[in-house]
Amino acid sequence: MSAEGEVPRAVGIPRGRGLAGRRQRGSIPPATRAGIALGAALLAVPAPAPPAFGHGPGPGDAAHASPPGRAELDPATAGARHRAPARAGSPDRPGPLFEPPEPGSYALPVIQRLVPHPVLDADSRPTWLPDLRSGRIAVVSFVYTACPDARGCPLAFATLDALDELIAGDPALAPRVELASVSFDPARDTPHRMRRLRDALAPKSRWRFLTPAAEADLGPLLRDFGQDALRLTRETGEASPVIRHVLKLFLLDARGRVRNVYSAGLLDPRLILADLRTLLREQPKAAAR
Repeated sequence: MSAEGEVPRAVGIPRGRGLAGRRQRGSIPPATRAGIALGAALLAVPAPAPPAFGHGPGPGDAAHASPPGRAELDPATAGARHRAPARAGSPDRPGPLFEPPEPGSYALPVIQRLVPHPVLDADSRPTWLPDLRSGRIAVVSFVYTACPDARGCPLAFATLDALDELIAGDPALAPRVELASVSFDPARDTPHRMRRLRDALAPKSRWRFLTPAAEADLGPLLRDFGQDALRLTRETGEASPVIRHVLKLFLLDARGRVRNVYSAGLLDPRLILADLRTLLREQPKAAAR
């Protein structure tokens, strides 16, 4: 996972309409298109035939160039949507090969309990994660917009994008579920940048785009969730924009408790939906705020 000339070093970070129906904003760099397309393909969401991967670096941009199979997210164009006929599970398209269980036919034990952590939303307003005031179940993803691995953060965004469409179209889920994309690169992913990403993706359900207010807030947040992240450095000692991390999505109940953790092999929106509906059966039917 490390780029050539880079070595890992901890830096205080602990160890439906689918893709075609959203509004396109601006041109689409091939690397961004590749990341969204690959993420969608891995999820059985309709996706295009992969465009040319990578992009040519400009002057002084060698550290940000995308090698084959990688794609940095561009908030200005992350909302581009595309379609292709291939289906997940087919020989030419990887994807889930199982059917999720019937909602309510199984239990989701409490994995861990979280405490609220201060973060900023995309409008620079202080808020909390988890937000126990909302009364909502949440699906939380830790990401960063400079992620160069198309099977990393772009896949997480593609998963939440698919869930956003499905949740918005379900009257039982829409008022009681929220999504959250949380950056672990607050120096780069300012509220302004997260707002651009939110506007590009144009969510239809409640989807929060969050970033810690300061680096000091990041470590406790990641440790509480158990989200690994390791910033890379170049052999020269300079900080790299690349953060190595394990792709995880967290399912939280309305009391801020982790009830499931999804990694690459379980990023099937159908499975997450079944878990959401299973948790809803535990809660009173009063609408969340």
